[in-house]
Amino acid sequence: MGDERVSAGAYAAREGLRKERLFFWKRKLRASAAMAVAGVSFAKVSVAPSRALPVGGPLEVVTRSGHTVRVAADFDEAALLRLLSVLGGA
Repeated sequence: MGDERVSAGAYAAREGLRKERLFFWKRKLRASAAMAVAGVSFAKVSVAPSRALPVGGPLEVVTRSGHTVRVAADFDEAALLRLLSVLGGA
């Protein structure tokens, strides 16, 4: 997949998603507190083959500023948002 830009409808069709579901999550993210606090935006990502994590395994977030944050699967969302804010956002 190069750097081509595709419409949301074309992306949804290519990935086997309903376009309405894609827009639902886009609206939900745009309105979320995480968006306001951490300045989250959509970005192109590459997906590597997954490996099974043990139940309750840690999650890892790498911010745009280069910080790596590891949290337990049952992390406190408010605490993570505060931490990301302190680190300068995503």
